[in-house]
Amino acid sequence: MASRGARECSSDSEGSAWFWMALGSVLLLPALGLGCSESRTVSGTFPVSEIEQRGNWLRVHAAADARPGELIRLEIFSSFTPYEPLDEVPQLHGRPVRVEPRSGGYAYFGYVTPGGRLRTGVEETYDGTRTRLIRLEPLDSSLAAIIQPKVLSQLPPGDSLSVVTVSMNGDEGATFHIALEGGSVTEVTWFGQTEEGGEPPPRSQFPG
Repeated sequence: MASRGARECSSDSEGSAWFWMALGSVLLLPALGLGCSESRTVSGTFPVSEIEQRGNWLRVHAAADARPGELIRLEIFSSFTPYEPLDEVPQLHGRPVRVEPRSGGYAYFGYVTPGGRLRTGVEETYDGTRTRLIRLEPLDSSLAAIIQPKVLSQLPPGDSLSVVTVSMNGDEGATFHIALEGGSVTEVTWFGQTEEGGEPPPRSQFPG
């Protein structure tokens, strides 16, 4: 398993871009003390292409022909995906238990699923890009319940990590962001389609 290391600063656009996408805001980076950190990258075995680590942050790059379900246990999201039109979610999954209005007419729909408490919606990032996503607070907080065994066996122990990001090469840029605290998963976010411009759906489409 080949490896390489480098000293990099998060001000470099290429090295820090995946941090910004995963967090949704560059303002969080200074608070986390990620200004400069030691970077180490190792080659993986299918379905992993390579694994990049910076301190307690880990990024898993999927192999070119890997599918999301080969890296992540997608059943944790029940039947939800971030590729469903937002205004069709209540028709597809039933009336949400909670609706969180967002600026510009967007909203999160909240559901209680077998996998945990789930929110599905659209977020606008610092650069104005809108991203369709799902956030899950899993009932089973172990990494083994989130990540497939063939991937998990290639990762360092979960108690040494605070964030694991899994990036797909295809699938319209799908990215999975896993937040951990003390080795337990606190939240899993599935980022799907992104868009720029256009008008948000009217607020009247969301149930009150």
